[in-house]
Amino acid sequence: MNKMKRVTCAALAGILTLGMCSCGKKSDERKKTESTTSIVETTAEVTTIGEVKDRETRQFGTYEGKPIEWIVLDSKDGKTLLLSKNVLCRGIYQEEFQLLTTWEKCTIRTWLNGGFLNMAFAADEQEKILLTSIITEEYADYEGNMIGGNPTEDKVFLLSEEEAKKYFLSDTDRIAEWPEEGWTGNPGFPWILRTACMGAGGAGVKKVSGDGLIYDGDGLAQDGIRPAIWVQE
Repeated sequence: MNKMKRVTCAALAGILTLGMCSCGKKSDERKKTESTTSIVETTAEVTTIGEVKDRETRQFGTYEGKPIEWIVLDSKDGKTLLLSKNVLCRGIYQEEFQLLTTWEKCTIRTWLNGGFLNMAFAADEQEKILLTSIITEEYADYEGNMIGGNPTEDKVFLLSEEEAKKYFLSDTDRIAEWPEEGWTGNPGFPWILRTACMGAGGAGVKKVSGDGLIYDGDGLAQDGIRPAIWVQE
Protein backbone atom coordinates (compact mmCIF):
# COMPACT_ATOMS: atom_id res chain seq x y z
CA MET A 1 0.00 0.00 0.00
CA ASN A 2 1.21 3.50 -0.84
CA LYS A 3 2.47 5.56 2.06
CA MET A 4 -0.17 8.00 3.17
CA LYS A 5 0.11 11.46 4.63
CA ARG A 6 -2.44 12.84 7.03
CA VAL A 7 -3.74 16.15 5.87
CA THR A 8 -5.72 18.92 7.48
CA CYS A 9 -9.45 19.44 6.95
CA ALA A 10 -8.63 22.56 4.90
CA ALA A 11 -6.42 20.57 2.57
CA LEU A 12 -9.06 17.93 2.08
CA ALA A 13 -11.54 20.58 1.01
CA GLY A 14 -9.34 21.22 -2.01
CA ILE A 15 -9.09 17.59 -3.05
CA LEU A 16 -12.66 16.37 -2.66
CA THR A 17 -12.70 15.27 -6.28
CA LEU A 18 -9.84 12.93 -5.53
CA GLY A 19 -11.79 11.21 -2.75
CA MET A 20 -12.90 12.07 0.75
CA CYS A 21 -10.41 9.88 2.57
CA SER A 22 -6.80 10.79 3.05
CA CYS A 23 -5.73 7.39 1.81
CA GLY A 24 -8.06 7.22 -1.20
CA LYS A 25 -7.34 7.59 -4.89
CA LYS A 26 -9.41 6.92 -7.99
CA SER A 27 -9.05 3.94 -10.26
CA ASP A 28 -9.92 3.98 -13.96
CA GLU A 29 -10.55 0.26 -13.78
CA ARG A 30 -13.68 0.65 -11.67
CA LYS A 31 -16.92 1.32 -13.53
CA LYS A 32 -20.14 2.71 -12.11
CA THR A 33 -23.26 0.61 -12.55
CA GLU A 34 -26.96 1.30 -12.12
CA SER A 35 -28.35 0.79 -8.61
CA THR A 36 -30.22 -2.43 -8.00
CA THR A 37 -33.93 -2.27 -7.36
CA SER A 38 -33.68 -4.39 -4.23
CA ILE A 39 -34.30 -2.41 -1.06
CA VAL A 40 -33.06 -3.65 2.30
CA GLU A 41 -34.28 -2.15 5.56
CA THR A 42 -31.49 -1.47 8.07
CA THR A 43 -33.77 -2.36 10.98
CA ALA A 44 -33.72 -6.10 10.26
CA GLU A 45 -33.69 -8.46 13.22
CA VAL A 46 -30.18 -9.41 14.19
CA THR A 47 -29.39 -13.07 13.64
CA THR A 48 -25.59 -13.17 13.83
CA ILE A 49 -24.74 -11.18 16.97
CA GLY A 50 -21.71 -12.40 18.84
CA GLU A 51 -18.29 -11.30 19.89
CA VAL A 52 -16.24 -9.89 17.02
CA LYS A 53 -13.58 -12.59 17.33
CA ASP A 54 -16.27 -15.24 16.73
CA ARG A 55 -17.90 -13.61 13.73
CA GLU A 56 -17.65 -14.79 10.16
CA THR A 57 -15.30 -12.75 7.98
CA ARG A 58 -15.01 -12.56 4.23
CA GLN A 59 -13.17 -10.66 1.52
CA PHE A 60 -15.02 -8.58 -1.03
CA GLY A 61 -13.73 -5.73 -3.17
CA THR A 62 -10.32 -4.07 -2.91
CA TYR A 63 -8.98 -0.82 -1.49
CA GLU A 64 -5.60 0.62 -2.39
CA GLY A 65 -4.75 -2.66 -4.11
CA LYS A 66 -5.58 -4.90 -1.13
CA PRO A 67 -8.67 -7.06 -0.51
CA ILE A 68 -11.20 -5.56 1.89
CA GLU A 69 -11.96 -7.79 4.86
CA TRP A 70 -15.50 -7.61 6.27
CA ILE A 71 -17.31 -8.98 9.30
CA VAL A 72 -20.86 -10.31 9.01
CA LEU A 73 -23.28 -8.31 11.18
CA ASP A 74 -26.62 -9.65 10.02
CA SER A 75 -28.11 -12.10 7.55
CA LYS A 76 -31.66 -12.68 6.32
CA ASP A 77 -33.49 -13.82 3.20
CA GLY A 78 -30.31 -14.36 1.23
CA LYS A 79 -28.97 -10.90 2.08
CA THR A 80 -25.98 -10.18 4.33
CA LEU A 81 -24.92 -7.02 6.15
CA LEU A 82 -21.16 -6.48 6.07
CA LEU A 83 -19.00 -3.97 7.96
CA SER A 84 -15.32 -3.46 7.20
CA LYS A 85 -13.35 -5.31 9.87
CA ASN A 86 -10.84 -2.48 10.21
CA VAL A 87 -10.72 1.23 9.52
CA LEU A 88 -10.02 1.63 5.79
CA CYS A 89 -8.97 5.28 5.81
CA ARG A 90 -9.62 8.60 7.47
CA GLY A 91 -12.45 10.88 6.38
CA ILE A 92 -14.63 13.82 7.42
CA TYR A 93 -18.37 13.60 8.08
CA GLN A 94 -19.00 17.14 6.83
CA GLU A 95 -16.32 19.03 4.97
CA GLU A 96 -17.67 22.57 5.50
CA PHE A 97 -19.22 23.92 8.68
CA GLN A 98 -23.01 23.69 8.64
CA LEU A 99 -25.34 23.54 11.60
CA LEU A 100 -27.19 20.28 12.13
CA THR A 101 -25.87 18.40 9.10
CA THR A 102 -27.78 15.13 8.76
CA TRP A 103 -26.65 11.96 7.01
CA GLU A 104 -28.75 12.94 3.98
CA LYS A 105 -26.60 16.03 3.33
CA CYS A 106 -23.18 15.13 4.71
CA THR A 107 -20.03 15.02 2.59
CA ILE A 108 -18.92 11.50 3.47
CA ARG A 109 -22.19 10.01 2.17
CA THR A 110 -21.46 11.49 -1.26
CA TRP A 111 -17.95 10.07 -1.30
CA LEU A 112 -18.96 6.60 -0.11
CA ASN A 113 -21.58 6.24 -2.85
CA GLY A 114 -19.40 7.77 -5.55
CA GLY A 115 -15.62 7.72 -5.32
CA PHE A 116 -15.34 4.83 -2.86
CA LEU A 117 -17.98 2.65 -4.51
CA ASN A 118 -16.34 2.91 -7.91
CA MET A 119 -12.81 2.62 -6.52
CA ALA A 120 -13.39 -0.42 -4.34
CA PHE A 121 -15.77 -2.58 -6.40
CA ALA A 122 -15.72 -3.78 -9.99
CA ALA A 123 -18.93 -3.63 -12.02
CA ASP A 124 -19.95 -7.21 -11.22
CA GLU A 125 -19.29 -6.63 -7.51
CA GLN A 126 -21.38 -3.47 -7.50
CA GLU A 127 -24.30 -5.47 -8.88
CA LYS A 128 -24.22 -7.63 -5.73
CA ILE A 129 -24.41 -4.59 -3.41
CA LEU A 130 -28.03 -3.82 -2.60
CA LEU A 131 -29.63 -0.40 -2.49
CA THR A 132 -30.46 0.13 1.17
CA SER A 133 -33.21 2.22 2.73
CA ILE A 134 -31.44 4.25 5.42
CA ILE A 135 -33.35 5.71 8.35
CA THR A 136 -31.27 7.48 10.99
CA GLU A 137 -32.52 8.13 14.51
CA GLU A 138 -33.47 11.68 15.45
CA TYR A 139 -31.67 13.96 17.88
CA ALA A 140 -32.66 17.15 19.68
CA ASP A 141 -31.35 20.53 18.52
CA TYR A 142 -30.68 23.52 20.80
CA GLU A 143 -34.40 24.31 20.95
CA GLY A 144 -35.46 20.76 21.63
CA ASN A 145 -36.70 20.10 18.09
CA MET A 146 -36.15 16.54 16.90
CA ILE A 147 -34.05 16.31 13.74
CA GLY A 148 -33.11 13.18 11.85
CA GLY A 149 -33.11 14.12 8.19
CA ASN A 150 -35.02 12.47 5.38
CA PRO A 151 -34.64 8.75 4.67
CA THR A 152 -32.06 7.96 1.98
CA GLU A 153 -31.30 5.09 -0.34
CA ASP A 154 -27.61 4.15 -0.44
CA LYS A 155 -25.42 1.27 -1.47
CA VAL A 156 -22.68 2.20 1.01
CA PHE A 157 -23.32 3.76 4.40
CA LEU A 158 -22.01 4.14 7.94
CA LEU A 159 -23.61 2.50 10.95
CA SER A 160 -25.87 4.67 13.11
CA GLU A 161 -25.46 5.04 16.86
CA GLU A 162 -28.38 2.67 17.32
CA GLU A 163 -26.87 0.05 15.03
CA ALA A 164 -23.44 0.35 16.66
CA LYS A 165 -25.08 -0.58 19.95
CA LYS A 166 -27.35 -3.20 18.41
CA TYR A 167 -24.70 -5.18 16.54
CA PHE A 168 -21.92 -5.09 19.15
CA LEU A 169 -22.28 -6.66 22.58
CA SER A 170 -19.75 -4.43 24.33
CA ASP A 171 -17.53 -1.38 23.95
CA THR A 172 -14.59 -3.72 23.44
CA ASP A 173 -16.28 -5.26 20.39
CA ARG A 174 -16.52 -1.82 18.79
CA ILE A 175 -12.76 -1.21 18.94
CA ALA A 176 -11.31 -0.96 15.43
CA GLU A 177 -7.74 -0.96 14.17
CA TRP A 178 -6.05 0.72 11.23
CA PRO A 179 -3.30 -1.80 10.53
CA GLU A 180 -2.26 -0.16 7.24
CA GLU A 181 -1.13 2.87 9.23
CA GLY A 182 0.50 0.78 11.93
CA TRP A 183 -2.22 1.70 14.43
CA THR A 184 -2.97 -1.54 16.23
CA GLY A 185 -3.66 -2.71 19.74
CA ASN A 186 -5.60 -1.01 22.49
CA PRO A 187 -6.83 1.63 22.23
CA GLY A 188 -7.93 1.29 18.65
CA PHE A 189 -8.62 3.98 16.07
CA PRO A 190 -11.73 6.23 16.40
CA TRP A 191 -14.37 5.80 13.68
CA ILE A 192 -17.37 7.79 12.51
CA LEU A 193 -21.07 6.89 12.74
CA ARG A 194 -23.81 8.51 10.63
CA THR A 195 -25.87 9.90 13.53
CA ALA A 196 -25.56 13.68 13.78
CA CYS A 197 -25.50 15.43 17.17
CA MET A 198 -25.11 18.87 18.70
CA GLY A 199 -21.40 18.56 19.44
CA ALA A 200 -18.76 20.90 17.98
CA GLY A 201 -21.01 23.94 18.03
CA GLY A 202 -23.88 22.23 16.23
CA ALA A 203 -21.74 20.49 13.59
CA GLY A 204 -21.25 17.24 15.47
CA VAL A 205 -21.61 13.56 14.72
CA LYS A 206 -21.53 10.46 16.88
CA LYS A 207 -18.24 8.57 16.85
CA VAL A 208 -16.72 5.48 18.40
CA SER A 209 -13.60 6.17 20.45
CA GLY A 210 -10.41 4.14 20.46
CA ASP A 211 -11.80 2.38 23.55
CA GLY A 212 -15.08 1.53 21.81
CA LEU A 213 -17.17 4.18 23.60
CA ILE A 214 -19.77 6.16 21.64
CA TYR A 215 -19.43 9.92 22.09
CA ASP A 216 -20.37 13.30 20.57
CA GLY A 217 -17.59 14.07 18.10
CA ASP A 218 -16.57 16.91 15.81
CA GLY A 219 -18.10 16.47 12.36
CA LEU A 220 -15.31 18.54 10.80
CA ALA A 221 -12.48 16.41 12.18
CA GLN A 222 -10.90 13.45 10.41
CA ASP A 223 -11.49 10.03 11.89
CA GLY A 224 -11.77 6.43 10.75
CA ILE A 225 -14.17 5.20 8.08
CA ARG A 226 -15.72 1.72 8.32
CA PRO A 227 -18.13 1.30 5.38
CA ALA A 228 -21.18 -0.96 5.63
CA ILE A 229 -23.01 -2.69 2.77
CA TRP A 230 -25.84 -5.17 2.24
CA VAL A 231 -24.96 -7.79 -0.36
CA GLN A 232 -27.00 -10.39 -2.23
CA GLU A 233 -25.78 -13.92 -1.60
